[in-house]
Amino acid sequence: MSVSLSPHVLSAVVLSAVVSRLRAAGCVHAEDEARLLLSTSNRGRPCGHGGPARLQGRVDVLVANAPYVPTGEVRLLPREARLYDPRVALDGGTDGLAVVRRVSAAAPGWLTPGGHLLIEVSERQAPQAAETFIRDGLIARVTSSEELSATVVIGTKPPVRPSVQAGMLGIGG
Repeated sequence: MSVSLSPHVLSAVVLSAVVSRLRAAGCVHAEDEARLLLSTSNRGRPCGHGGPARLQGRVDVLVANAPYVPTGEVRLLPREARLYDPRVALDGGTDGLAVVRRVSAAAPGWLTPGGHLLIEVSERQAPQAAETFIRDGLIARVTSSEELSATVVIGTKPPVRPSVQAGMLGIGG
């Protein structure tokens, strides 16, 4: 499988990987991860500070590595994960989607029209996560890779449609 990423998407993926490592090191809590990913001016400040207001409605791609293991299943994870990853990096709440719901609810305020939210979940959680995205006003789709053993829910903020009046006046697209 070949994937081509634009520099903006690649930057989002790299930033997400860095924040994921910070979370695993206990520097940032999972519930603060989305806000940290949005902040481009977070250098030199403690982990967990939210993104600047000037970015609201201007984020093209938001990649969140939210914990999605249900609380009751954390004990079933491989020993290495249980021993070396902070519980907050693994435990996604009763159904595994607690943080996913919070990120989904906040995402429309940060995304540009046509912007995307990407969150990995389990294959069995994908329908419920997609419903959450839809409830929060995003257009949801699910994509999976057998090769990577991964399922990602992608939410797209609907594009803004010019009003009928603006179109009649020759304003807008």
